[in-house]
Amino acid sequence: IDDTVTEDDIVVVRWTAEGTQTGEFQGYAPTGNPATWTGVNVYRIACGRIAEEWSEVDGIGRLQQLGVMATPAPR
Repeated sequence: IDDTVTEDDIVVVRWTAEGTQTGEFQGYAPTGNPATWTGVNVYRIACGRIAEEWSEVDGIGRLQQLGVMATPAPR
């Protein structure tokens, strides 16, 4: 967890994850490649429980690092 921000009934968590693809992932065979990706989760809390959740993850960057999606060449 990189940052946590709270206001009223909202909690925002910004995070970084990393791993190495050693098994099938999203239908792609193992590549053995490492990857680091980021995301943000927003939670609305009601009565001490998570009532709603929204998330944003850099899935394209993760797939590019794993080598299963091409990275566009600079112009």
